[in-house]
Amino acid sequence: MGIDRRRRASLALTLNFLALFLAVLALTTSYWCEGMRKVVKPFCTGPVTSKQAFCIMFNSSNINDSRVVQYIWETGEDKYLMRKFHTGIWFSCEQNINMSGEKCRSFIYVAPANERGEIISFLNVSCKNIGSTHFEFYGKIQTNSMWV
Repeated sequence: MGIDRRRRASLALTLNFLALFLAVLALTTSYWCEGMRKVVKPFCTGPVTSKQAFCIMFNSSNINDSRVVQYIWETGEDKYLMRKFHTGIWFSCEQNINMSGEKCRSFIYVAPANERGEIISFLNVSCKNIGSTHFEFYGKIQTNSMWV
């Protein structure tokens, strides 16, 4: 006649724990979206002894003089870098400028410093809204079940 009651309960419990594990894994990973991002090369700083592909060279050490930049048509270099990134709900990671390693940051620090308080208050209000909706829903179910 199929699976007995004990086996069915055990199978349901196992599948629920598997679903919970996969949901937690999906929420904590930072690989929801992967790709390449085109960013402008920064100016080279400090003593440059060899040609570097990840920054734009100067003709002089005076960083404030815009006339000393070696423009792209002079050097044949590209102005942009293609940097790899991956992001999830909680973290966003991007390849470093010098193409070695990556820099990850929390979603709180992606926003400018003057807007972080707004994000935290928005999350607080959203959680309270979800909680009140949850309790209101279960309150209605319990009220309706008394009259059945």
